[in-house]
Amino acid sequence: LRTTGKGDLVPARIKSSDFVNGTAVAEVQYNRPDNFTITATTPGMKLPEPPAPPVAAAVKPEKPAPQAKAAPTPEIRKPELKKPEPVSPAAAAAVPVPEPKVAFAPAVKEEKAPVAAQKPEVQKKEKPAEVAALAPKPVEKPKAEKPVVEPKKEPKVAARKGKPVEIASLSLIETEEKTLILIHAPNLAETGAGAQTSVETAGDKVILKIRPGMNRLEKMPQFDSAYVKKITVEEDKQEKGTAIVKVELTKPVQYQLKEGKTSIVLTLTH
Repeated sequence: LRTTGKGDLVPARIKSSDFVNGTAVAEVQYNRPDNFTITATTPGMKLPEPPAPPVAAAVKPEKPAPQAKAAPTPEIRKPELKKPEPVSPAAAAAVPVPEPKVAFAPAVKEEKAPVAAQKPEVQKKEKPAEVAALAPKPVEKPKAEKPVVEPKKEPKVAARKGKPVEIASLSLIETEEKTLILIHAPNLAETGAGAQTSVETAGDKVILKIRPGMNRLEKMPQFDSAYVKKITVEEDKQEKGTAIVKVELTKPVQYQLKEGKTSIVLTLTH
């Protein structure tokens, strides 16, 4: 196997045993990127010489055609200007000179625009002070004042003299119709007539004030109630010696206050 390129072809020979019915199929490799042609020959066989490239026939250059001569351009002659003949002073004086005519425009009279008739000023009559004083004055309607709603207060329990009421514990009893809140004070009977208990309402809160009173609770109890959210006991910061019991409700209810020997009972009606 021979190639027209500059690379090598592998394999360069094909065995006679590879031919079947005069035809052989072989895989070859070429080691250069090149355009080439593969030619198969047998030993002693000469390759045909490639045909010689055709020789181009010599072409004789053609002579340029003779150019026609341009026609001569005619000459253009400029007209001759004659100089004016000098005029004598006597002849110039004999030529009459026309007098200039002056036209006068007629005088235009200026017309003055008519002056609009001025309306006489009418003086407004002012009302005398006496008439103004007799005129009725507008009466202002009194503004309706919003009624002030004062918190509901229960009458105070009879005062007792003696020791302050010591709040020791709290308990809650709830039925379908009523809720009882018991404020236990073991020394309630010993305080005498020197203490008093009052009740106030503020929205959904019922506030009890015990004077003089003292909080002995170490921890606020938690109650599982459908009507009472929270109960707290604290000492009044503005009024010393006063114990405050706050009852937060789920909705406003009616209440009633009673005192026993060892406890104060707050009854809430659903």
